[in-house]
Amino acid sequence: MATWYDTPANLAQYNDIFREILLPPVRDQINREVFLVNVLARHTVPVGEGKKWEIPLSYGRNEGVGSTRENRYLPPAGRQSMDRAWLQPAHVYGRILLTGVVKDLTEGNVGSVANALTEETRGLAINMKQEMCRMLYGDGQGILAQVDGSKTLAASGSDSVTVHYPWGDSRAENQATFHIRENMYIAFVDASSHAVHASGLVTSVSSTAVTFTIISGGGAVVDDDYIVRVNDVGSSVPSLQDTGHSYDPETDPAEPYGLMAIVSDSNPGASSAFMGVPSSNTWWQAYVPSSGGGGSLTDLAVQEAMDSVGIASGEHPNLLLTTYKVRREYANTLTSLKRFVNTTTLQGGWTAVEVNGSLMVPDFLAPEAMLFLLNTNELALWQVKDLQWIDDDGAILHRSENVDRFQATMKWRMNLGTMRRNAHGLLYDVA
Repeated sequence: MATWYDTPANLAQYNDIFREILLPPVRDQINREVFLVNVLARHTVPVGEGKKWEIPLSYGRNEGVGSTRENRYLPPAGRQSMDRAWLQPAHVYGRILLTGVVKDLTEGNVGSVANALTEETRGLAINMKQEMCRMLYGDGQGILAQVDGSKTLAASGSDSVTVHYPWGDSRAENQATFHIRENMYIAFVDASSHAVHASGLVTSVSSTAVTFTIISGGGAVVDDDYIVRVNDVGSSVPSLQDTGHSYDPETDPAEPYGLMAIVSDSNPGASSAFMGVPSSNTWWQAYVPSSGGGGSLTDLAVQEAMDSVGIASGEHPNLLLTTYKVRREYANTLTSLKRFVNTTTLQGGWTAVEVNGSLMVPDFLAPEAMLFLLNTNELALWQVKDLQWIDDDGAILHRSENVDRFQATMKWRMNLGTMRRNAHGLLYDVA
């Protein structure tokens, strides 16, 4: 009796290929190799009122405690000071496009079709992993890089644009063009007003010169503009459909919140609140010293930052997340002091060194010259469902209109949030 994988392909069997053969490796790669996805709790719950998740916040103590004399009134009853935050799902997609040769393969067996689709999906898994890493370290604005100083794009043809690291540090272990690639449609967004100045197609990237070449600049002035993906400003490829940049994820989340939004003492972009709670509330601010707190990363500097987070929240951070370069610098200071630390291998193959009872983990995609001090008990990923193929009409593979090609789309409706923002800290400008 023939099994499903050696019979002629039909619609249902295509769905089996995508669900049973192609989807599990993509999920597994993201779950294992995107560090924050690997270590954080995940809440799979439907959204509530206003298409948002409601997250209860406890920010004050119950003061119904105390002592009294015999036959005197008891301390007044109290309760925890509570508020609520709102977290809106971001919509992360991954798409593959196939030529009409897939149609021809249906005349054979499903196994051969699966082989033809596997390589395309393998590349999609790698790309989605890198994008998820970038987004979960960002602030929801979709920033890839920043134009280095003054720049007016050529009125026509192509032009070269020099960029620097988007968070303002020039000592980049990874080149500032790391997240910009050929055949990517990008937009130039004003860093203050968030107006879209121009858009175009990236035709080449030079990591050594820290430049990329763009077509269709249109003569726009893009001084110090942020570089974002075109789809991050609500636009279709290749031309912009609107002139507004969704810099406020609460209004229209272009991307999930990342650590640059959560571990901050202000609101991301130009928004009035973070997760619906104004950052003017001191209990809704992470520990971020105004001086950066960086400089030479000594054991004392790290301990002072951990103590400051512990004093503010009542709990010490259990995870220090940074780049390999910062981890090497820190380890070098300990070696000079003839101190040695334990190393730990975490799930997924990640390695960590012990720092005053917490774990320091390096990630080569982490923002440069920064050390995040995180309490993973107060961070979580919310999702409507796990990463899946779109099959609302019963079919995963769809034929494009007027063109002999096919496409399939993955979706993940999720976001990164926190229950206690003051349970985290950040040292930046680390030497």
